[in-house]
Amino acid sequence: MDNIKILIVGAGIAGLSFARTCELQGLKVSIIEKSDNASDTGAGICLPANAMLAFKYLGLEQEILEAAHQVSSIEYVRHNGKSLSSSSLKKKPFNKAPFVALPRQELIKILRNGLQSKISFNSSIDQFEQVDDRVKVLLNNNSRSKYYDLVVGADGITSTLRNNIFESTGDEDLGITTWRFNINADTSKLQPTYYLGNDTILMFYPISPTQVYVYAHINDPERKYTDLMPHDVLPEIFSNYCKKAKSLLAKISDDTIIYSSRLSTISELHFSQGRTVFIGDALHGCPPSLQQGVAMAVEDAVILTNSLMKYSVPNAIDAFTLLREDRVKWVVSESNSIIQRAVNGSSILGCIIRNSFIRLKGPANVVAWRELLKNDPFAELDLDLPNNGDNLKESA
Repeated sequence: MDNIKILIVGAGIAGLSFARTCELQGLKVSIIEKSDNASDTGAGICLPANAMLAFKYLGLEQEILEAAHQVSSIEYVRHNGKSLSSSSLKKKPFNKAPFVALPRQELIKILRNGLQSKISFNSSIDQFEQVDDRVKVLLNNNSRSKYYDLVVGADGITSTLRNNIFESTGDEDLGITTWRFNINADTSKLQPTYYLGNDTILMFYPISPTQVYVYAHINDPERKYTDLMPHDVLPEIFSNYCKKAKSLLAKISDDTIIYSSRLSTISELHFSQGRTVFIGDALHGCPPSLQQGVAMAVEDAVILTNSLMKYSVPNAIDAFTLLREDRVKWVVSESNSIIQRAVNGSSILGCIIRNSFIRLKGPANVVAWRELLKNDPFAELDLDLPNNGDNLKESA
C-alpha cells in the first residue's frame, strides 16, 4: 500500500525495527520519542536464533554478527556451582541461525542508522482521536493536529498510548527486583551460565571478548531491595554462591552502571483499536526468561509491514493480529511460567521440582527455543530479503 501516513510512537528497538522495514519497502514513517535524545544506555542484549532470522528481513544480519559475540552452549547450575543441565546451540534446530549477544547501545545504533531524520525527540501525544478512516493526533510540541492512516504504539511495556486507549495500568508487578549491568572480564572460556539459588538468579552472558552481561534477580514481593544501592546489596544477596560466580560479581567497580528495576508482565494483550496497533513490549512485554523481547519485536515489525504491503490498513491490522496472536500468547505464558517456577524455588519442595524439571527437560530457555524454531513465523511473507548492508538513505 502506497502513500499512507504512519506515525510510530517510540524510538526503541520495536519502533526502529518497524520504521526500517517500512522504509525498505517504500512506506514512509514519522517517529516520535518522549525522551530528549537518542538513548544509547542499557546493558546487554541476547539474540537467540529466531531473532537473527528476523533481522535478515531488515538487511542487518551481517552487521549485527560483526558487532556481536557468538555463543555455542547454555548451562544451568545450582548456586553452589553444581551443574543441572547444559545444551549445545550448534545442533538442530538451533543451528538455523547463530545465537549472539551484544551491548544494547550497539544494537540501537545499528537500528537507528539512516533513520535519524525521522525521529522527533521531546515529542509525545497530547490529544488523540479516531476520525473516520484516520487518526487525529496533536503532539505536545505542535499547535496543529495532524492526521495519520496508522498509528503504531511501540512505547514499551508501560505504554502511555495503550494505557490511555484501554484505560488500564497495562503491566503487572511480579514481585521480583532485578539488576542488569556489564562487567569487564575475559570471556574466552565463558559460555552463558545461569546460577539458580532458592529465591535468586544470577546470569553471566558474554557479549564481547572482554565484556559480560550480568542479570541478577531476587524474589522481593515487599520491595526490600528495590531502592537500595546495588553496589552494596549485590555482594550480600549472592554471598552463598560459588567462588566462580562471586569472582565475576566482584568485577563490579565504582564506575559500573547498574540498572535496577522491577520485573513485570503485560496484564492483558491489546493488539489494536481502530487504526492504532501495538508492537514490541507495548503489546507483549513480559519477563526476559526466554530472551524474546527483541526477537518478538522484530518479528512484529516484519509481519506488520508485510501485511500493510498486501492489504488496506484495517485488513492489515486484522492479518497482523491473526498471524501473531498464538505465538505471542505462547511466549508471554511460557516466560511467566518460568518466572513462577523460579519464585516457587523459594520453598524446598518448589526448588526440588524446579531443579528436577531442568535435569529432565534441559535449560528452560533452550526448551522454549526448540519449540519456537519448529514454526516459521514468516512462512506467509511476500517480502523479499534485502541484501545485507543495504543502508537507508537520510532524506535531504
